Amino acid sequence: MARSYNDWLLEAKAYKNSLDASSTGQDAIYYRGKYLRCLKKAYNLNPSGSLPSSITGYGFTVSLNNEINTQLTNHHNQINRSIRENKRQPNHSISQEFALKIKRLATSLSQRNAKNSIKASLGLAGTIAKVPILAASKVLSAVGPLAVTIFALPFAALEGAFNAVNVYDGSVSSGKESQVVNKISDGLSNVIKSVSNSINRRVGRM
Repeated sequence: MARSYNDWLLEAKAYKNSLDASSTGQDAIYYRGKYLRCLKKAYNLNPSGSLPSSITGYGFTVSLNNEINTQLTNHHNQINRSIRENKRQPNHSISQEFALKIKRLATSLSQRNAKNSIKASLGLAGTIAKVPILAASKVLSAVGPLAVTIFALPFAALEGAFNAVNVYDGSVSSGKESQVVNKISDGLSNVIKSVSNSINRRVGRM
């Protein structure tokens, strides 16, 4: 059975209460998105409808259209704050950034704001462009040190052979572990990890 105008207002009130009680940006985005959906559904059934203060908490009645526009602006601003906060995190999440920018673009389109829509589209394209770079960086971080170790193995074996034989009298010792090659290998591995981490930080925050 189709839902009525009052049904959507009742659900909108529940989500508005959850929105007001939100303690994180992620929760605010989620509940405001649900609140907006209910408002839009109610608006489609009654474009001239209004919201009582018991729903909005403003202390006065507002039109559905005005409340939708107000919440779209708040939604857009909250998404921007969450994008910035995500980029500042050491464990910056590219997938979360992508999801947030999708929501920002959808919000800008709902606002019918051409300037914001263009900026949101470019921002989303920038995130998409970062994905292969960050993926390659992670592969470098995971495989690079192993490749260096494998590359150094023959040199380590050769150094071990020289260490095992006393070049002065030809006697054979009990064998010494490769020192120099291991240090070089570890050094190169650390450099690769450092470069990979630097790429993740710099590219992720762009």
